[in-house]
Amino acid sequence: MSQFTLTPPRKITIVEEIVQQILEQVQMGKLQPGDRLPTERQLMEILNVSRASVREALQTLAGIGVIESRVGEGTFIKAMKAHWALEMELRQMARTVHRQDRLHLLHARTVVEKGNIELAIANGHTEQFDELQRVTQAWIDACRAEDVQLHLHDQIHLIIAEITGNPLLVLVLQTLLEALPEDVRNYGI
Repeated sequence: MSQFTLTPPRKITIVEEIVQQILEQVQMGKLQPGDRLPTERQLMEILNVSRASVREALQTLAGIGVIESRVGEGTFIKAMKAHWALEMELRQMARTVHRQDRLHLLHARTVVEKGNIELAIANGHTEQFDELQRVTQAWIDACRAEDVQLHLHDQIHLIIAEITGNPLLVLVLQTLLEALPEDVRNYGI
């Protein structure tokens, strides 16, 4: 019998499902920039979900730059930015990797972070390194107090990515960090 590895499927919330469905409609071209989404009430009826779930999904989509609300007009798909398609593709890939193999995700993160460090050293400015030092010290202090705060750990890596001056590297790292399972993130790897 050949060896294979199975991992439990990740349970996604209703909100994540709504977000995923709308993103898929955009990726397939069924929703275009400028298209108006149904109202919250219509989405509730179409999806058979609560108003709270619809609102949270719309807030998530607005937060990642997919939609915008215009007072008195409705909610619209935003014009695509150059990196938008890449971001959606990376997020989809991260979800797939998350289910298949954590090791792939960790390897990708390691490669990206090593490259980010090299570029940050070459491109960084004193003020940026001062900010990095401040956040790193806050993380060290939290760890010493046995109050590990993962957001500080992630922030350190994101600051390094920002110091590179390359917004695509920031995007790739954000996506990789978001895709890390909670049990892996708890170790601050």
